[in-house]
Amino acid sequence: MIAGFVVLLIIALGLGGYIAYAEVSKKMKAACAAEDEAFERARNYIALRATENAERVCVSDTENAQAVAADNIADISGGEVAQNGTELEPSEIRSSVTAQEVDSLISDEVAATLIESSDNTSDKTKVSIVNIDTLSQHFESGETVTLDEIKKRIKGFNKQTTYLKVLARGTLDKALTVEADSFSPQAVKMIVLTGGTAVEKR
Repeated sequence: MIAGFVVLLIIALGLGGYIAYAEVSKKMKAACAAEDEAFERARNYIALRATENAERVCVSDTENAQAVAADNIADISGGEVAQNGTELEPSEIRSSVTAQEVDSLISDEVAATLIESSDNTSDKTKVSIVNIDTLSQHFESGETVTLDEIKKRIKGFNKQTTYLKVLARGTLDKALTVEADSFSPQAVKMIVLTGGTAVEKR
């Protein structure tokens, strides 16, 4: 009799435990479903807001770009620069400029817009550098500086050079058109501030 009672008690406890477990499990599943639904709503809301923001950005993108360009261009010598941002006004041109002062006259961003592109392509087989003051010593105002001309005029320059990088140094006191594979921002500034042109190969 006692044994039967014990068996019934164990069965009752087991059944009660199972029912309690089932109830907790049901509540947990409901909570997880509610959480998933809330997460989905939040994700959809974020996506919607991101789309709306993107549309607003796209609408004003051109205006923003123009405003940023205008701000950068205004950094040049008191802000008087040609409206298209690709050349300096005559009032900006100097008879000479030093590498030390150019950063206070033109920002790197504006210098990048003043570089012209050449149809010629670069060959990085043999890289050499040349400094602006060296070009100033070997070329006359109004001349075009090319790698071939540098090889002819500058004694000791590596004749095997295929890729030319122009760096800023010293003083430039003449207008030169310089064609090279790459320029430091300061070199570009020195060239354009003295009325020259920096032409970069592709």
